Amino acid sequence: MEKLKIVDLFAGAGGWTTGLKAAGHEVIWAVDNWEPAIETYRAEHGNHIDKIDVMDLSSDHEKLLEADVIVGSPPCKRFSLLNKKRDYDLSLTQTFLNLTKSKPFVMENVPMVKKIVETNLNEYGGRNYLVKLKNFGVPQHRTRFVKTNILRLDGFMPEIETDISYYLPFLDKVNGMEAFPNHSKRIEEKMSEVEPGTQHPDHRFGVYYRIPRSGVSQCIVNVTKAMTIHPKFNRRLRAQEAAVLQTFPVDYKFQGNIGQRAEQVGNAVPPRFAYYIGLYLKYWWCEKPSLDDIDAHRSIWEKIYKEGNQKKYNGYRNWESFK
Repeated sequence: MEKLKIVDLFAGAGGWTTGLKAAGHEVIWAVDNWEPAIETYRAEHGNHIDKIDVMDLSSDHEKLLEADVIVGSPPCKRFSLLNKKRDYDLSLTQTFLNLTKSKPFVMENVPMVKKIVETNLNEYGGRNYLVKLKNFGVPQHRTRFVKTNILRLDGFMPEIETDISYYLPFLDKVNGMEAFPNHSKRIEEKMSEVEPGTQHPDHRFGVYYRIPRSGVSQCIVNVTKAMTIHPKFNRRLRAQEAAVLQTFPVDYKFQGNIGQRAEQVGNAVPPRFAYYIGLYLKYWWCEKPSLDDIDAHRSIWEKIYKEGNQKKYNGYRNWESFK
């Protein structure tokens, strides 16, 4: 299979890069503009990341020209449901699409972006999908918008087996890597009333949610801004534990203070999802079927299903056994 040269724009902590490397590809360049995320990326993947405002790039940049495929996840804060003014900023999304006009690309973002892109940026090519990441081995109810001019992500895709119980033993491996959060006795008592996979029965404490012991969890977000409770203990999930449920290696070297690390985890593309996209790219590159060739894309997903279900997340940086 071909090892592709990939550029990772808006790379963050390296979720895309981690999964694509696991699938056997080479990420030749990464770009971000937030120092804590850049430090994390360098600690894990090396110095091929630059601090650049993507809006300052042009499509004839030598690294973009060298790339076989470009991936990216433009920041999505303004697309939150909390933005009541609906004053969406499409500049970063549009910049990404301008930079990838003549290249194979995969763009990931929050679900709300799909309708906005279809309404305001309809002139750009490719197809638009809402995908459930639990179908890609990520143990969460995490739906994402994907725009691409390569992949078919239609309903004929096989579902990759996913259960959070496979990941929970790796939470114990995090011990000693990050301090435990401190809670008052009253908070701990309220936490003890929350059953696995549910929110607190009293609506006043409805933000309290305990990670389930089987099935899939609700979407993992910045754990310093949400009361996501450990499946066994009456305490908030630590950022490094949340990273495991995002399918990062247990000992991934997130940099920065606790709030910065938690934000990197919550914003990240889960590497397990990126891994399956990376497998798809390998098969796609060999055949290069058109987007209209449904049978060819269905065949690719059948191969990925067979290959991906045989190769499990192993919790560590040894991605050879993961891929």
